[in-house]
Amino acid sequence: MDRAKLEELETTNSSLSLDNQKYQRTIENLQRKLEDIEREVRETEQENQKLNKTVETLKSSTRRLNDLEKETTDLEAENHRLDRENKSLVKEVNRLKNSLEVSVLDKLKANKS
Repeated sequence: MDRAKLEELETTNSSLSLDNQKYQRTIENLQRKLEDIEREVRETEQENQKLNKTVETLKSSTRRLNDLEKETTDLEAENHRLDRENKSLVKEVNRLKNSLEVSVLDKLKANKS
């Protein structure tokens, strides 16, 4: 080989070596970025799992709240019905007491005469 060819090959080799080092640094940087992104994905998936559990808990709580609201409404309606029934019964008791008192008074008057 002649000297010019050897120098050309050395220059090419040196240039390729520099390119190789540059590409190697680029690969290392990209690998670090990939690792960072994979870590972020794992963290995001963990957070997503926590959020999904929270959503399920909230759904369950909402169902329970709806059930309790319905139960409260039903109990209030029953309470209202019982109040009306009680008032009606109190009126009936008072009417019967008055009727009994009148009947007793009439009998007493009849016995005196």
